[in-house]
Amino acid sequence: GALRLAAVGVDGCRAGWVVVRGYEDAGGALVRTEPELLRARHGGLRALVEACEAMRPPPSVGVDVPMGLPRRAGLRACDRAARERLGPRRACVFPAPDRELLGCTFEQAREVVRRRAGEHPVLSHQAVGLFARIAEADALLAERPARQAWVVEVHPELSFLALAGSSRALPPKRRTDGVRLRRELLAAVAPDGKLRLGAWAAPRRDAALDDLLDAYAALWSARRHAAGGADVLGDGERDERGLLMQMVT
Repeated sequence: GALRLAAVGVDGCRAGWVVVRGYEDAGGALVRTEPELLRARHGGLRALVEACEAMRPPPSVGVDVPMGLPRRAGLRACDRAARERLGPRRACVFPAPDRELLGCTFEQAREVVRRRAGEHPVLSHQAVGLFARIAEADALLAERPARQAWVVEVHPELSFLALAGSSRALPPKRRTDGVRLRRELLAAVAPDGKLRLGAWAAPRRDAALDDLLDAYAALWSARRHAAGGADVLGDGERDERGLLMQMVT
């Protein structure tokens, strides 16, 4: 029978986005996944979201960047809830930037934050490296906030935690046992996951294997969201553009 694109997992990387499309059969079982590197200069996230939007109904798209941004950079309610769940791995959840910071280089962002009085987050190169990806997602939601019904924010480490059925954070991905455990978890839910991970050939400078693992985790949460079974973190607060600040796992 015909397969249906049911959900998409998306993780930001150096070159753009690592995307994993998940196809289900008529019985709702995940039977095929298709990973791809979407380069930002070739349309990136916009091309994906607009293609999904043309489908009826659109597939659920789980994206690993903050969507719904605070007035001033810092932790949103969903970030605090995520950190609480992750415990010792809490540092995986970066403070969300505000829109003034999005167009900044690392040096400019540090200067803006230094100028501001009071509490301010410590900016890492890794977090600032995602600003262009966050701006891409923000523009798509700001022009059509109704997209938030099916374009949702996820955090792969929360997804892996839920997938493992664990109350304790998993070993870090930089450790061999951390990578092995995540591969095993994904192989259990994506029938061709092991094969796809083994065949991933994107240049490391563009997208690491980590990014692909995270995109698979995002796909898992996007499918849970589509089926109405995802946990939602956040207190229902909206940002100044009316976008919800929440994560689904």
